[in-house]
Amino acid sequence: MDEQEREKLFVKNYQDNQAFIDKLTLTVAVGSMPLSIGFINNITDWNCWLNFLFVFVNACASVIIIAHILGACYGKKSCDVALLKNDDKAIRYNCVQRGFNITVNIFFCIMVANYLAIICLLVYGGK
Repeated sequence: MDEQEREKLFVKNYQDNQAFIDKLTLTVAVGSMPLSIGFINNITDWNCWLNFLFVFVNACASVIIIAHILGACYGKKSCDVALLKNDDKAIRYNCVQRGFNITVNIFFCIMVANYLAIICLLVYGGK
């Protein structure tokens, strides 16, 4: 395998991995909201701390969805501008997209950790 084939393989693996991460985070964020709506009737039985965590987790899911959309928009802008050979703008748009991707990853981790906290508090006496 020569260097060019190896580089193409790395790029393909990177694209596959990024597509999986994007699908996972977006699917979990979008899917968590309808599931959360199903629990709204049970919230009144929870204590204040669990109510706060519940609202916070749903806010994190909203941030993930919005950041995904904005990241995709800036990624498209970056590609469009790069095709026009305007490298300075393409780099700027790419940096903005990278910021949104980092935001998605951070809020996803926060969301999952808080879901686990809610589950633990409910199982071990959250009422």
